[in-house]
Amino acid sequence: VQTAAKHTFPILLGGDHYVPYPSFLGYAAAVDERVGVIHLDAHADTVESSHLYGKHFHGSPMARINESDYGGYDKHAMIGIRGYEGPEFPDLEAERGLYVDTAPEVRERGIEACLRDAIDHVTDGVDHVYLTVDIDSVDPAFAPGTGTPEPGGLTNTDLLTAMDILGDCEEIGMMDLMEVAPTLDPTESTQRLAANAIVRFIEAKFL
Repeated sequence: VQTAAKHTFPILLGGDHYVPYPSFLGYAAAVDERVGVIHLDAHADTVESSHLYGKHFHGSPMARINESDYGGYDKHAMIGIRGYEGPEFPDLEAERGLYVDTAPEVRERGIEACLRDAIDHVTDGVDHVYLTVDIDSVDPAFAPGTGTPEPGGLTNTDLLTAMDILGDCEEIGMMDLMEVAPTLDPTESTQRLAANAIVRFIEAKFL
């Protein structure tokens, strides 16, 4: 990622949601500045440590980014959160400056309003933003092909609208799209939605 980011706009496909941590480090090293994060997900992925997995697994990448030289919760915005989180999670929002719009808040306010506020929060004071999209941010009615589906998520239209808006954010210098598991969706709905989301982002960014 570090090498690619010096020459082009990287788009990374994965893979579980631990992948954004080393990817973020590579992008940040390429720009050599502090980097904000916009994060669409059902889960916050802020676990400090797990007795089973340790500090490095798909539930911990945002904690690892926060403690890196380039990241921080004060320049991090999460959209679509609805999974069960640890008791420390509210403190990240209240005390560490993390921006969170849960899935119910997205339904109430609309995806566009939530993303405009998230962009304003993250870009205040930074010139570079990393976008990470976990496909489980979308409700499993639209995207069942993922490892940890959660009911009550974003709609497929929400995701495509988000890509239009985020593609127009000039500070975003890289994106990833994670957790698509084609073997779990024989209808191919998840795969098609993910592919369309990437195309919509590219169109908004470059066309």
